[in-house]
Amino acid sequence: MEKAREILRRHDLPVTINDSKYAYHLTKLGVDKATGLRAALSYLNIPPTDTVAIGDSETDIPMFELCGYSIALANAPQSSKNRANYVSEFGMGRGLVDAVQHVVDSFLRTTITEGN
Repeated sequence: MEKAREILRRHDLPVTINDSKYAYHLTKLGVDKATGLRAALSYLNIPPTDTVAIGDSETDIPMFELCGYSIALANAPQSSKNRANYVSEFGMGRGLVDAVQHVVDSFLRTTITEGN
């Protein structure tokens, strides 16, 4: 990764490279997952504070910082877990189910109980 970043810097290319552990992501400098999510939320007129981000990669950290609540799966790197509000004890498939259940238990059941 450092060699690739050095090549990009040396050639003054406005591109970043990140390793999600599944793929290498080449993006325009200043563009990340939060950029796209912010645009979508704006279009839908949904405040970022009313959203939950779920992820398992360092590439998810910008979303974690944007959203009102964030969940990292167990297979996420420590840097992602450190930025999350909740860390599932499970990874991938089961971790996603756990994350959704956590959101329901923490946010939706309270709303339903209160009659909202």
